[in-house]
Amino acid sequence: MNRTVKILTAGLAVAALSVGGAAIATADAGTLESEESTSLTFSREEEKLARDLYTAFGEKYDSVVWDRIAASEQRHFDAVGRLLEQYELSDPTEGKDAGEFGDATLQGLYDDWLTVGSTEDAAFQAAIELETRDIADLEEQLEAVDDEAIEQVYQSLLRGSERHLAAFTAAANGETLEGQPPAWAGQRRGGDGTGPAGAMCDGTGQNAPDGAPMNGTGGPGQRLRDGSGNEDAPRRGMNR
Repeated sequence: MNRTVKILTAGLAVAALSVGGAAIATADAGTLESEESTSLTFSREEEKLARDLYTAFGEKYDSVVWDRIAASEQRHFDAVGRLLEQYELSDPTEGKDAGEFGDATLQGLYDDWLTVGSTEDAAFQAAIELETRDIADLEEQLEAVDDEAIEQVYQSLLRGSERHLAAFTAAANGETLEGQPPAWAGQRRGGDGTGPAGAMCDGTGQNAPDGAPMNGTGGPGQRLRDGSGNEDAPRRGMNR
């Protein structure tokens, strides 16, 4: 069913969903195709994976990039969560502890990346792999979904993942992104664990990808941080 027919027959009600301050059109529950519902529930866990992994690395290593990008992932996680609420879909992350996932593929990826990241250099490479997978996932999901609100959120997540990938790549190489502070690999937290004074970049560039405050809030412990393609598994997002 195309979007025009679906909107006419479902009696679309337009509301505002704030993703980093941007107004995004949303619809009443019951207008989603099953593939879109599957995509949303998977995306919720996928954002949790990124948040939990970067949080875990942030507890082991001093580079400020971990906290900054974990904060951004929390905002992405929250944005998908608001869509789940809007469409009255169950939250697959409810009741799950950090590093715990209902999806077996994501659980395996998290466990593998956490183990691989035994040094900070290796952790940067794990983060690069994660963001590369996320980008591929989001691009595929954008081809599959037909709901305007979901498309807008996914576009925001995609831009964020692209910036995260650039930030982790720069940190891994000890480089500085053009127009940005010194590379995060060399930028360490201060004694209070919050990083150098004025270092408010969340690892995505001077402006957070979703427009949220660059210091971020929320997430477990209220720290400065806001959850694969497998041919045999149900689609990642839509990749199963």
